[in-house]
Parts: sequence; structure tokens; C-alpha cells
Amino acid sequence: MPLRLDLLRHGDAVPAGTGDDAARTLSDRGRKAVAWLAQEFVRRRWKPTLVFTSPLRRARETASILIEATAPGLTCEVLDELLPEHEPEELVEALRAYDPRGHVVLVGHQPLLGRLASHLTGDADSEFRLPAAGLLSLACAHPLGTGCAALELELYPDGVT
Repeated sequence: MPLRLDLLRHGDAVPAGTGDDAARTLSDRGRKAVAWLAQEFVRRRWKPTLVFTSPLRRARETASILIEATAPGLTCEVLDELLPEHEPEELVEALRAYDPRGHVVLVGHQPLLGRLASHLTGDADSEFRLPAAGLLSLACAHPLGTGCAALELELYPDGVT
């Protein structure tokens, strides 16, 4: 079974201020943008089979909104390798342990997701920059590794306020 891998950056979050960055929640704008994206999944009849998220609160909230709209009851796995300071190779190695198939969504952060897209497409010259609630959809060959993927679609919640 081929793998469709969606790289989804968390929605816009409240400013960090003096609080803990890991505890930052989605802003109202961020929730609306992620809800718009979730409705795009519904409109396109996309149903994720696996969802992985960073442990940071804004990423977990993003994953929850997506799952609620597209695959209620689906369990979301938290992967530390989706934290922004990790390297794409570390994330790929963690994903290989799950032997992902079907439609997998990774909810995380920049710059990791952009670097992961470059790694998987084998296009080191491209710098993928995902805005908040932006999505890159990749068609991947098995097994995951450098150059295994082709970029199929980019979705951005333009105009969502």
C-alpha cells in the first residue's frame, strides 16, 4: 500500500510572552484556520489512518481538530522527534518503527517540517516554508528515505481570519 504523508504545521498560536513555549495554545485565528483545513479534508474525502503530533500543546490541539472532523476516534501518537530541534533523519527513523502505510499526517513545526519535505523529495535546493496551518502532501515510496517522495499538493488557509 503506498504512503501519502501530509506535513501539517500547527495553527497560529498565542504569543509566547513570559510563559512556557510548550504550553502555548492555538489563537482564535489558529483554530479557525485549522478548522478550515479540516473541512478541506472532509470536502476531499481524506481520512487519515495515522496521525502523529509533536508534544507541544499547539500541535496537539491542531491534531485534535483535524481528527475530530475527519476520523473521530482515531488515536493520535505523540512523537518527540516532531519537535522543531530534531533532524529529518531522526524523524524518519522514528516513523520507520511504525511502518506507516495509507494516509499519515504529521503535525509539527518549522523548520523541521520544511527540512523534512526537502529530505524526502531529495530536493536539497528547495526550502519549503510552511505558514501556520499550512500543509504539504507527499506521495511516498516504501521505505521512507531521501528522495522517496514527490510533492503532490500544497494547502494554505489564505484569507482565514
